[in-house]
Amino acid sequence: MNIKYEGSVPEYSYSCNKNVMIPLRDGIKLATDIYFPSQNGKIVPKKFPIILERTPYGKSIDENVLNGQFFAKRGYVCAIQDVRGRFNSEGEWYPFALEAPDGYDTVEWLASQEWSNGKIGTMGQSYGGSDQSALATLNPPHLSTMIVAVGASNYFHSSMRHNGTLEQRFLIYALRMAITSKEASNNANLRESLIQTYTENLHDFIKDFPIKKGDTILSNLPSYEQWAFDILLMVNIQITGNKEVMDI
Repeated sequence: MNIKYEGSVPEYSYSCNKNVMIPLRDGIKLATDIYFPSQNGKIVPKKFPIILERTPYGKSIDENVLNGQFFAKRGYVCAIQDVRGRFNSEGEWYPFALEAPDGYDTVEWLASQEWSNGKIGTMGQSYGGSDQSALATLNPPHLSTMIVAVGASNYFHSSMRHNGTLEQRFLIYALRMAITSKEASNNANLRESLIQTYTENLHDFIKDFPIKKGDTILSNLPSYEQWAFDILLMVNIQITGNKEVMDI
């Protein structure tokens, strides 16, 4: 059977409000690019369903911009958000720790806007899938659907550890994410050192165990170093907004 696939047809153009600062319960604000259906250069004055993606990798990368444009042209408001502590968002980044309440507050803020029909869907992969799983544990009233791709929900059994055994790649992940940290963006020498470690000295970064705080380049980024050592020791790893303590 030969069936020709026909994709959805754009009904609108799009407009984007960049760096809308969405407030959270603790006063921190998260930078969000919001894409709206538009016609003749003006946002369409209707209530639309909303698609939300929350990411630590930069809301302004090409993939996210194209997603925002795609969905806005097809009758959705699409919100792409930098998670806490990353890029233009306020606060300090400690992976996964506050993704549940931060996601909850974002969903409910979006639902309260005059251009929202009250139905919020989420999408994302990898970290962007995991932060959806965290969000779901708090069951926000206006969360209607989730598209979770390759996201984890239990990092002790699969991801940071495999049935308890450390996956060293997450120490490398901490280093890679440090390269695009706010601290590195504001310190050219630090950024260059991080890049050099990642591209030229990666083996040296992870070869000597046990490592101690202050012994690696991550000591220049306290929250990144803290997370790296927490996953190393499995102490106070927070995934869904509920603290999990693993003794090994």
